[in-house]
Parts: sequence; C-alpha cells; structure tokens
Amino acid sequence: MQTTAGTDDFIPNSYIDDSKFKLRLTDGDKRTTAGVYLYSFATACSDAGYDTGMIPFASGLTLYSKFSDSCESDVKLANQAISSDISSPVTIPIGLTSIKEGNLSIGLANPTALSTLKVYVKDNQSGDVTLLNENEYTFYSGEQASYEDRFELVLNYETLDANHP
Repeated sequence: MQTTAGTDDFIPNSYIDDSKFKLRLTDGDKRTTAGVYLYSFATACSDAGYDTGMIPFASGLTLYSKFSDSCESDVKLANQAISSDISSPVTIPIGLTSIKEGNLSIGLANPTALSTLKVYVKDNQSGDVTLLNENEYTFYSGEQASYEDRFELVLNYETLDANHP
C-alpha cells in the first residue's frame, strides 16, 4: 500500500535483487511512494492480488503508475506488477499531483536494491531523461498541478542509447 511513512511492503520477506523498487515523490515536506514489482508471471494488464489501486491522500501529494498497454488505461496504481522478462526497454507511464507550488523530486526510495536493473524517468514535457539509480529528478511545479502524461519510467538492464527513450 502507499504510505507517507515509507515503511510499507507489498509482500513481506520477498526481497530479491532487482525484484522490486519503490518510486518516491517529495515536495520538501511530504513524500509518497509507488511500488513496482517484477514477477515472471505478471501480465501487461491487471494481475489480481498484485496490482493495487491508488487511494488519494489528504496530503495533496500523490504518485501512481498506469498500465502501459491500452488495457485499463484510466486505472491509477499504488503498486504494479510487471513481467521480469525485460529483454528490451519497458515503459511505465506515471502520474502525480501536488497542491503545493515549488520543486518536486522523483527518485528511488531504495536504489541499492537494484543491482543491475536501470530505472530512468523521462519528462515528456522537457525531454529530460534521468537515471534514478544515481540521481533524483527535480522539476518546478505550479500550485494545484496534475501530471497525467508528463512522465514515464523506462526500465532496462542496459544503458539507454540515443534511440531510446
């Protein structure tokens, strides 16, 4: 589940390198997370018992992922299972909302859990691509901002080249 405390886990005691990570959004005062879990049996659409919908919080700061295929494109996810078969770059749309004007940062809550998987965030508005394993991505947000299609994650085991993303 999504929490502002950062102490939650989707499946307790299930840690394996590169099997999960938490994306974190911070505004200086508050933070929220969304989980991505890699399983061999996960599909591109909803996986009952693994994909969980987002519950809006009164904090005014939300972060969620969405299915990358056309299935259920309006569902906002707090936790998303994807196939662990990443033989080419995998793209996951992410969205966020903030009621506070100022800098927002997207990063990984647990970057050391990823030994070989590279997680990039692409800002479709500015064209910036940041490797979240090494740095957070910070951008300026206006008050009452909602970004449905501005950002996406790109997952790959190789360093991305100029052809992608």
